[in-house]
Amino acid sequence: MRGGGRNQHFALYAATLLRASDESVAVLSAGTDGIDGNTSAAGAVLDEGTFSDDDELLLRAQTSLRRFDSGTFLDDAGMTIVTGATGNNLRDLRICLQLSPGEASDREAQLNEEVPAFLR
Repeated sequence: MRGGGRNQHFALYAATLLRASDESVAVLSAGTDGIDGNTSAAGAVLDEGTFSDDDELLLRAQTSLRRFDSGTFLDDAGMTIVTGATGNNLRDLRICLQLSPGEASDREAQLNEEVPAFLR
């Protein structure tokens, strides 16, 4: 069964366009109801280091996008946001954050301590 919804698909697609050499960028896309498509995930959050110049992983992500199976890819990689049903269905939330080069340098050590590896 193919899995995922528009939020997981959007976040994965955005991440395939980012490279580790880009500025520090993070993309979050999630449904406020806690459900995205036919999965238990609300969405996903990825950044410019998601594929870390790993061409094989990038190819697998692109294949998942073409098959509309982003949820399976993201779940297997541990990159989904799972909140459970919230009971609020307001809309989808999409956030793109970019740190300036100075901010990125200052935050790198702190992020390494606070954030799971897949978000770095």
